[in-house]
Amino acid sequence: MACIDAPESRYEALISQPDDWWARRFSKGDLRRVIAAEHTGLLERPVREALESRFKSKQPKPWFENLLSATPTLEMGVDIGDLSSVLLCSVPPNQASFLQRVGRAGRRDGNALTTTLADGNSPHDLYFFAETQEMLSGEVAPPGVFLQAAEVLRRQLFAFCMDDWVASLNNISALPDKTSQALDAMDQGKQERFPYVFSNYVLAHEERLFQGFVQLLSGDIDDVVTARLWDFMQGQGESDGLRTRLLKALEELQEERRTYKKRKDELDKVRAKVQQKPQDDSTRAEIDNLLRERDKLLELIKEINTRDLLNTLTDAGLLPNYAFPEAGVELKSVLWRKRASDEPGQGAYVTLTTQKYERPAQSALSEFAPENRFYANQRRVEVDQINMNLAKTEDWRFCPSCHHMQNLTVEADTHVACPSCGDAMWSDAAQRRTLLRFKQAIANSNDTDVRIDDSADDREPKYYVRQLMADFSPSHIREAWQIGSGALPFGFEFISRVTFRDVNFGELAKPGEAFKVADKESSRPGFKLCKHCGKVQKPPRRSSDPSGQSHSFDCPKYGDDSPANLLECLYLYREFESEALRILVPYTKNGMDESVVQSFMAAVQLGLKRRFGGKVDHLRMVLQDEPGKDGGPRRHYVMLYDSVPGGTGYLHQLLAHDAGTLSDVLKMALQAVTSCSCNDDPEKDGCYRCLYQYRLGRSMEQVSRDQAKAVLGELVGALDQLERVKTISEIFINPNFDSVLEARFIESLKRLGGVGSIPMVKLVQDVVNGKSGFVLEVGGQRYRVEPQCDVGAEQGVLAASKPDFVIWPWATGSKRRPVAVFCDGWA
Repeated sequence: MACIDAPESRYEALISQPDDWWARRFSKGDLRRVIAAEHTGLLERPVREALESRFKSKQPKPWFENLLSATPTLEMGVDIGDLSSVLLCSVPPNQASFLQRVGRAGRRDGNALTTTLADGNSPHDLYFFAETQEMLSGEVAPPGVFLQAAEVLRRQLFAFCMDDWVASLNNISALPDKTSQALDAMDQGKQERFPYVFSNYVLAHEERLFQGFVQLLSGDIDDVVTARLWDFMQGQGESDGLRTRLLKALEELQEERRTYKKRKDELDKVRAKVQQKPQDDSTRAEIDNLLRERDKLLELIKEINTRDLLNTLTDAGLLPNYAFPEAGVELKSVLWRKRASDEPGQGAYVTLTTQKYERPAQSALSEFAPENRFYANQRRVEVDQINMNLAKTEDWRFCPSCHHMQNLTVEADTHVACPSCGDAMWSDAAQRRTLLRFKQAIANSNDTDVRIDDSADDREPKYYVRQLMADFSPSHIREAWQIGSGALPFGFEFISRVTFRDVNFGELAKPGEAFKVADKESSRPGFKLCKHCGKVQKPPRRSSDPSGQSHSFDCPKYGDDSPANLLECLYLYREFESEALRILVPYTKNGMDESVVQSFMAAVQLGLKRRFGGKVDHLRMVLQDEPGKDGGPRRHYVMLYDSVPGGTGYLHQLLAHDAGTLSDVLKMALQAVTSCSCNDDPEKDGCYRCLYQYRLGRSMEQVSRDQAKAVLGELVGALDQLERVKTISEIFINPNFDSVLEARFIESLKRLGGVGSIPMVKLVQDVVNGKSGFVLEVGGQRYRVEPQCDVGAEQGVLAASKPDFVIWPWATGSKRRPVAVFCDGWA
């Protein structure tokens, strides 16, 4: 056969009999079936080790797994044998993770095939798709060590005390293996058993234990951290002490177990009554359901009893947990299946072993939210119940203008206006809402239905309306600094105690009532569930589906469809306290928009890394704004906070030497972006060597190296004028407005875009005719907005006047006429 493109050449037949080549290949070739398995940190240790053993076996059986779908657990030094190929489903966040993941292959002979898929919707992935060498040869940052983190040290102190106590024991069995033994001792009030005997030992040797622990740190902690640890040891201060925290953690489990036992006993009584009724199909089905619910409760009790005690103490945040320092949230997956006809036992169903998963509270607030699906152990389970016994619902009031929230269960609802910013809409009925501190979710599933198969290739993620509020008292401001000249409104303050509340307001795709929280108006549908048993109320998917309420079989409202049974709109939240550094975003001649804010945030993180070395991932940022005083413009802040509860001491170090350390951070950031090699490429406005690695995902599109250089250049030049102040809330920002109406006019312009048929509006600060003004962009048209402009005969105005604003066409030769705006109606 001649080649179409080169007729002088002919194709050569390499396969003599192509018709049956594939059949002979599959019937006689050296092929092996692909057997896949997941390798994650959610697997129990025996299961995970058995999987690894089969995977790396030198003489594998035909049914042994040969393909692992893994999370970053394989970064952690697991010996995985003769791994030859690695496929990454996305570009890792940094060079260290990339090298660790691809480095799993080729350990034995140095040969490996590694492939990385880039997400076409991710600016992060697309950048490294074009600049592959930066990921291959980029800098690998060492991890940080937080010796000033009081919360981390509290756990180390607890472990130190436990080690000392165990070393003193004559009988090692005094430390129970299982959690049930400790809970039984508490039920029986036996003071000679754990936890009481350990608590008494700590109390008797308090001074020696504390001094021994502090000496181990030998000057690496300051007096403030030492005082916090001593308060923890003695049980003083605002937070629970060592002994109290231990007892509270076990008492919470004790109460959970007691609740399950009580519910089981109540089900037995109900089942006994149903068994006395005439037996028909309906009655037998009811008994089967009651038995299934009873077995579920027995499995939940068993799950608590069989936990290793040390794991329980770790999950409770008493012993060191290196995965996440904040206390996690649990998901209990209760599985059942139909009983085989020849299978022994009572009822039509068999309840399987309950699986417990724990995730950091930050991610669990979405991952374990009602109706969300969680993928683990070859199953796809759906959260259909929230444990209402571990936390009580609370009434809260949100401020529509600032980050302040008030727990009305603790404080009386007496304020007419917001006690923080004074907003009069604080007392509006729409701002009062029901919240639950999220601690445990439950997924009840038919094991047959939730097994993962090949029916769907992709997971179905859900997205939620979440908002992180940072609230603090002015009394916790320890230091504050501002640039004293007044020419550049910039300052920062260290706050020793900030309460962060992360609220999940419901699924983004669902309709709900819209109201404003912290100046962000959004639809907030919440979650609908039974206030007694926590069962999630799902709307019927089809018109033929029953529309009644969903309740667990032991719920006191089972079979009752009264609306009073339900919480129509419940929000879930997590809360932690830490220290923070609040920075007033500089109002500079470069204007103020999202690009300036994101570029400034990335530059600060770059400077932190250069100043402290290693990773500073525990230092995170959240945008915060508050209403200006006396009708002034809103103040925009970047709040740099420590994600380790209680703080690690890094932020306070920034204000050491008369705030010289923070000045160094800003100067180092400017030097880094100025000297970065990406400046030599005219098509680049930043790279991963400077700013991009700090603003992953969609925010990366807003980051500009040139914006950061401009902001930092103006800022660094004025840092020698820093002076102490009481708070940066008092820094004067001159927006050139003479009235509240003028400030509202500018704020209204920003919100005008997208209303009705009006195109999108963009408004940024700029210099207009030698003074601060704005650039207004409406659709494709641009204008200059000049405040307080004198106009007269030269401008074609017969009567001289001073409009509050004049909106000038961008092009000087434009036929469009300028527009004079008088906000108060006076010329």
